[in-house]
Amino acid sequence: MRDCLRSALRDRGIPRPVELREYDEGYEEDIALAEFTYDGREGFWTSDNMEWMVYASHESSITFGGAWLIEAMRKCLPEFDRYLYRGWDLSKYEVGKT
Repeated sequence: MRDCLRSALRDRGIPRPVELREYDEGYEEDIALAEFTYDGREGFWTSDNMEWMVYASHESSITFGGAWLIEAMRKCLPEFDRYLYRGWDLSKYEVGKT
């Protein structure tokens, strides 16, 4: 997932996303160093124009925002649609299927 995300951002001309972490200050970082994961703190990544975002939460979820980024991730990750949030009703998910 990280490689797909890094590639999508590089292709969009975003070499240094801004990382905002819960309980911490925000900063720009080189795309090669961005982890895009939950590390005990909720994390947001975006750029100065905020046309896209990535959010990693304590619920073991990752959220992509911005039509171009969502489409890039959908193309790169074959099972992307399988993991879309559909609400709390488990019957709307492929639970137990591989």
